[in-house]
Amino acid sequence: TAEAFAGEMGRELRRGTGGSLRSQWYGEAEARIEAFFRADDRAVLFLDEVDGFLKQRGGGEVAHHDERLCAVFLAELEQTKHTVLMASNLDFALDEALKSRVRTIRFESPGPVEREALWRLHLPVQMSGATDIDCARLAKLPLTGRQIKSASYKAFLRARRAAGSLTTALVEEEGAAVRA
Repeated sequence: TAEAFAGEMGRELRRGTGGSLRSQWYGEAEARIEAFFRADDRAVLFLDEVDGFLKQRGGGEVAHHDERLCAVFLAELEQTKHTVLMASNLDFALDEALKSRVRTIRFESPGPVEREALWRLHLPVQMSGATDIDCARLAKLPLTGRQIKSASYKAFLRARRAAGSLTTALVEEEGAAVRA
């Protein structure tokens, strides 16, 4: 979704995670956060799994270091000229000050029609057997877009390694595996 958004804007997507912004060295994490937000480009910034380091402060579960990083992050977020996208599966755990500064868009899991379109999008049509895959059957698997993308890629790799064809059954196996 972030890639599509940046693409529609005609901009590069720059990714970050809590892990890529953190550091064991005092002051380095703050410098990484500042550099991420202050880069002189027009990129769309995407931070995945922000709940990993922007948890609600003051509750005892958050270390002092994380509270300081959250404060630096919020200050940079207020000043940046970049479009910033963030993803979290635990929005209830996010810091209230962050929630007050952002607009939340909730993405529901795709339904069967959307899943079928996602399978068609992600399956490699140039591979032997790919055109015979039953995407309507695959759409019955209750997967998210990320899981469909992952299962498609893994099925492609398995078929390629075995020098075989991509089949509906193979893709279903990978779909079940990513869901587990």
